[in-house]
Amino acid sequence: MGRALNASAQQQLRLQFLDSSSRIPVSKVSILDPEGGELTSSDKDGYVTIKAPNNYFIALRKGYNPDTIRDQNSAVVYIKPLSVILDDVVVNSKKVRRVLHSAMEYVVDYDFAGDNILVASYSGDNGRNAKLFLLNDAGDTLALTKFQDQPIALFRSCTGHHYCISKDKMYPLDVDETGIRIGYPWDIEMLPLLSQCEQNIGTTFYYHFVNREAFTSVYSYKDANDFETKPFYTIGQPADARGNWEEEQEILAMLQFGNFKQAMKLNGMRKLRNDISYRSLGLPIFRTSDSLVIFDFNKMLINYFEPDGKALPETGIAFDPGKTFRISIIQDLATSRFYIYDPVSQSLEEVNIHSGEKENAPIALRKPFAEKVKVHKGNIYYLWQDGGNSATRQLFVQSPF
Repeated sequence: MGRALNASAQQQLRLQFLDSSSRIPVSKVSILDPEGGELTSSDKDGYVTIKAPNNYFIALRKGYNPDTIRDQNSAVVYIKPLSVILDDVVVNSKKVRRVLHSAMEYVVDYDFAGDNILVASYSGDNGRNAKLFLLNDAGDTLALTKFQDQPIALFRSCTGHHYCISKDKMYPLDVDETGIRIGYPWDIEMLPLLSQCEQNIGTTFYYHFVNREAFTSVYSYKDANDFETKPFYTIGQPADARGNWEEEQEILAMLQFGNFKQAMKLNGMRKLRNDISYRSLGLPIFRTSDSLVIFDFNKMLINYFEPDGKALPETGIAFDPGKTFRISIIQDLATSRFYIYDPVSQSLEEVNIHSGEKENAPIALRKPFAEKVKVHKGNIYYLWQDGGNSATRQLFVQSPF
């Protein structure tokens, strides 16, 4: 529900955030601008001081419903705990259900293994009692095995092989309905090399190399018998590269004159800007039944390529992507449909890659602060943590309708 701020753009506003159920002050409420940038956060007594906006602010706090603040007549803002929202969802809708029926697990990551779901979780402190589940769509356990390390993530290679990642190792997994078999661990340094390969068709492998110093993203391919990769598309951001170099020179000059505090501040801002730029370079190679697909938001194009890297006619991106550093593209591998995911608005919008336009109405996620959002067979999967129990995190599935 939007709230109103009754003040001019130059006034300072002092607000207090209270739990709508208990009326207890809520600390660490993040105040975001409309673009998603964090401005400040509430103190231990729930207070925050901000300049009155020309439009609105977004208030976010883990365990609470996000709120929009506009013209506020009161200095108190009541925010609603997720437990209250969860009750509303359970009573009024059957659209959201938990997939893993064991309620005490902390789900680290999940992925799809054919028509089934591979889940890595633990139920003890510091990753103890780690497990790997194989579930069907209904959440029935098809296979279960203990995992001897603390799981951090799951990884699927370009050839479709699964791995469970720990702090310093990666364990190959052999997964089917008869069981989950864990292979001899590899050194974690192999992961960045494996991650560069994003697709394969037969004996041809497709790679994505990001050069952060040059602010370029190079897409290449090679046959299994080749020694070198062949580039077939490049995304470059020369203006960002030039700006980064100029700021580096400015920081060096500050350090030479002993202005360490200002140099540290500028370097932090430089890293933040660079991280935003890198996200535009990080879009993966997607694959449809007859072509490879690369989204280029710098040129506002959806590019298509034959398996030999030959370019096909591209499609212009006809929609406004908004903050490209914020959104990501999600592909439903089962249906080959594509979606834009915006983590700030917590919504998905389907994209027609042939027209470059958005299709259908946005789909709002029914649980705020959803993590690791994916789409499979038209259903939306994500991880969600109840703010009242930080020891658990669950996997949920949401019907799009």
